[in-house]
Amino acid sequence: MKLSYVLQMRDFTILLLAGLIVSIVFSLITSPQFIKSKIALKIPIDFIFILIFAIVFIYLVNYINMGEFRLFLLIAYLIGIALDILIIDKLFAKGYKWVYNRLVILYKNIKESKFGKVIFK
Repeated sequence: MKLSYVLQMRDFTILLLAGLIVSIVFSLITSPQFIKSKIALKIPIDFIFILIFAIVFIYLVNYINMGEFRLFLLIAYLIGIALDILIIDKLFAKGYKWVYNRLVILYKNIKESKFGKVIFK
């Protein structure tokens, strides 16, 4: 059976993006402060997402590559997850912090204004 390099690259890219998307969804769900502070919630959520990561990978391998497991597909999926952990999570955290600080400053400015003194009596 002759394998096409273009199809292999397509499969690699699809699994890389799938790993990235699933990891971003996980990051968005676990980013609120109440989940980070509660260990009783963090462990089950992590376990559920490990199962989701595995199910998505198995489904994509069956759908895209007709059930043939190849090591480069697993590597692509793991690289997508690692890209989110190493790069996108840090950018998201900086953006989240920036928006939070801007909202706090806006709230303080409104509260100290004449209009805010009327509203926040």
